[in-house]
Amino acid sequence: LLRGLEVRSKSLVNLEPKGFAQDWETAAAYVEKALQRMTSVGADGFGAFDPKWIPYSTMVSPLAAILYEIDQKRLTHRAFDLMRRWYWSSVFLERYAGAVESTIDRDYQDLKAAFVDESAQPQVFADARAIILDNPTYSLRQTSRLNATYRGIMCLVALRGARDLRKYDAIHFHELDDHHIFPEAYLRRLASETRPTPAEVNSIVNRTLISADTNKAISQKAPSAYLRELVPAAQASAILWSHFVDARGAEAMRNDDFGAFIDAREAALVAEVRDRIRGTVS
Repeated sequence: LLRGLEVRSKSLVNLEPKGFAQDWETAAAYVEKALQRMTSVGADGFGAFDPKWIPYSTMVSPLAAILYEIDQKRLTHRAFDLMRRWYWSSVFLERYAGAVESTIDRDYQDLKAAFVDESAQPQVFADARAIILDNPTYSLRQTSRLNATYRGIMCLVALRGARDLRKYDAIHFHELDDHHIFPEAYLRRLASETRPTPAEVNSIVNRTLISADTNKAISQKAPSAYLRELVPAAQASAILWSHFVDARGAEAMRNDDFGAFIDAREAALVAEVRDRIRGTVS
């Protein structure tokens, strides 16, 4: 990418050896910068505090090249805004699944052009607008497997500064994994006419990052019971909102109303996804 070549195996095989050592060091340094940004939970990081939450490893090289371009051209805040919008658009479009060589080339060239020409419209932004921003049927509740969208949501939870439900402490300081908010065992006990489908139970909308011992304490409890017994009352609203559970979602948990909870939390998550893609996160 830095040499202006296509991302193809033949390009690697035929690399001009002159200046290779210096170019290698530059590329390695910017790959490190890309990984630091992807794994940071700080301001303007991308929230993959554990490598397993990186949405796509194939996004590392274009992000590294984009960061290099920004530094070399001494670009301003607008370039960083475009870079962040490209990242989140690519994650939630699942743009880097499968063969991605042409996507890497296209995105890198599109971003380079947009950095210097405000009228340039990267294809990734047009796709995100059509599929996510302007699509009233865009939904997250069908996402129940460990794909880029699933990982991206967990990264947003980390970036929100999520607190452990029982400890009121930052989640990334604890041994944790993604767990159900409405416990699967509890939902299985519901009467058949009110029992959600396995896809609904395991949807990303019903999952968040919880420490292992808190999850053990929750066990098979109804949400109303573990909110009452485990979550510090004075901090309950702040803790739940750190997991994208707003007042409506919290009320649904207190009423053990799974359907109302899913509606509320999906709305909060979709709003955050759209804000990230627009670049309007405060």
